[in-house]
Amino acid sequence: MIKPSQFDSVRQVIKGDTIAKKKMSKITAHIDAIFEKYDYEKNRYPTPNELKEEFKSIFNKNTLEKKDTLLDIFDLFIEHASTLKQWSEGTRKSYISIKNHWAQYMPNRKINELSEKDLMGFVQYFQEGPINHRTKKKGKPHRNTTVEKNISDFKTMLLWASDKKYYSGDLHDTFKPIFKGTSGDLKEIIYLEWEELMKLFYYDFGNDRLNKVRDVFCFCCFTGVRFSDVKKIRREDIRDNYMLVTTEKTIDPLRIDLNDYALNILGNYNNDENPLPIISQDKTNKYIKEIGEILEFNTPITEVYFVGEKRHTKTHIKKEVLSTHAGRRTFVVNALKMNIPTIVIRSWTGHKDERAMKPYIKIVDELKSAEMNKFNQSFVPRNTPKKNDT
Repeated sequence: MIKPSQFDSVRQVIKGDTIAKKKMSKITAHIDAIFEKYDYEKNRYPTPNELKEEFKSIFNKNTLEKKDTLLDIFDLFIEHASTLKQWSEGTRKSYISIKNHWAQYMPNRKINELSEKDLMGFVQYFQEGPINHRTKKKGKPHRNTTVEKNISDFKTMLLWASDKKYYSGDLHDTFKPIFKGTSGDLKEIIYLEWEELMKLFYYDFGNDRLNKVRDVFCFCCFTGVRFSDVKKIRREDIRDNYMLVTTEKTIDPLRIDLNDYALNILGNYNNDENPLPIISQDKTNKYIKEIGEILEFNTPITEVYFVGEKRHTKTHIKKEVLSTHAGRRTFVVNALKMNIPTIVIRSWTGHKDERAMKPYIKIVDELKSAEMNKFNQSFVPRNTPKKNDT
């Protein structure tokens, strides 16, 4: 029970920094979340009965006192943010995966008992080999790039919890581990050179199965659209010389201009129900590798990555690692080689900032250096006349 002397009637809050005030802040945050959910999903506020039922689902009579473990708050974060932010299924699965890993690592930790030591241990948990929550078996150590992304997403949850008054710490601001090999300089981009792309575009495989996969893959290469987004393109999205695409990773539509190659591909399927002959991504990737074998895309690709402090290298043949992901990357690299400004490329691809473009720009810079070295092949040093003494 709150005494009148403990309540600020003007600001309508409990005075001071008391346990009662913290509990009330949590309850208020839940009520706010329920209102936001109804406003977003149903364009209205909940009725008193709906609010009561939603509230009960979060705080039943047995859990009203304590819903403060990190896993409890992580569940609330996923439920709340996935709705309001319109997460893709991939984003939702990614956060659920991190939550499940935390459940293997430190399931009973209360969120306000979280320490920097706990988070350092979570980093080591990934680097030493995380545990599969279903099989309970230890997996392979995660690369630093993966660990960095996991920790970044974990801190996003902490930031949300702090905003909603569930978390009173500041680790979302202060925990800043440094991971080797995550700056983008080592990232190996798998893409087709322009000559390889032309070879693919004009090649007739003699059967519909591979020819249709060729067209879908080439469409990705000529537009920069992800395969997951190409799957969702409808006829009404395509205009005379551009298309509108709402990408998997953003709710904002992109206007993507269609070049002659892309329009030519679409023209092959004008009489079909769908703009492009899409099959599953798994089968598409399998057939792309078959295409790479036929066209002899045999360039060696050396991959460099770090697990903790240890540097690793792997060498692959391009045809072995080709997949739908190479389509978007092929578009960006070749657009940069054509000197199309990065701001224009980003307007087509939806890349948020220049940092995301860094690995692509590095490739083009290296290619420019290689081209400049062609001058050196015929270079013969000349004898420089000695200067006269004065």
